[in-house]
Amino acid sequence: MSRTVSILQTGRLGDLWYTTPLAHWLHQQGHTVEVVYDKCFGNPFSFFPYVEPRPVNLPRYCEKNIRWGHLFNEVVWQLGWLHRLKAEGKKVVWNEIFPFRWLQAHCKGRPYVEYWYHKNPQINFRRATTTLTVSNEKTILVFLESQSISFTKGDAYQRWIDGNLKTLAARTGYKPVVVAYGNQPDHPEYETWRGSLNEYQRLIASCGIVYGISTSAHVLGQLLGKPVVALYNDRQSPVDTIGGETARLSYLEQFNANQLSWMESL
Repeated sequence: MSRTVSILQTGRLGDLWYTTPLAHWLHQQGHTVEVVYDKCFGNPFSFFPYVEPRPVNLPRYCEKNIRWGHLFNEVVWQLGWLHRLKAEGKKVVWNEIFPFRWLQAHCKGRPYVEYWYHKNPQINFRRATTTLTVSNEKTILVFLESQSISFTKGDAYQRWIDGNLKTLAARTGYKPVVVAYGNQPDHPEYETWRGSLNEYQRLIASCGIVYGISTSAHVLGQLLGKPVVALYNDRQSPVDTIGGETARLSYLEQFNANQLSWMESL
């Protein structure tokens, strides 16, 4: 018998892995799937029609910039909503309660999303059905910053990003487009793009390659079947990587022959 299934999720676009493949699979089983998430992130599910968004306020018990503060906030709100949804008679099949599951994935040495799906081998969590029109306009979307990965910025950092980007552009003939957000300035050499959340998702659906410091674009890009090149710092834990990258480089590492071979199929 069909019933409403609730999924607890923070709402970040980079967390689509934890909801959309699972939601689509549940929808195929005849369930109505609602996603309860932090409303401050807008609506990342515009192009996923099998998701019924339920934006809610995430309480701020701790300042997010306090160490572990954001994790505490998420644990508290998810435990509270877990109780509330069960009181509503809904089945909750997934809840991302940090830091407990994160620690389990860390101990297993696996990317977090891969660990989440290890008991659901029937779900292809690296692909998602959407209403986005997927095409290839032969652009390289470039991401110079990330909210989840930090680097000590300097000349070596810029040379690392620029050098590998020039290699990628020269080998593919694709045009780099730098995606800026917040107070990031326009790039001095390449076209700079800014836009809304929905426009951002359409941009990813029409690009040729996602490149740069790992962001939500890498996640959505992989869900849409795009090549993704992820750059990580040299202290990156496996649990914090996206996993299944087309190519990945650690800080100051340069493309080698093996990491360039996939370009021949573009």
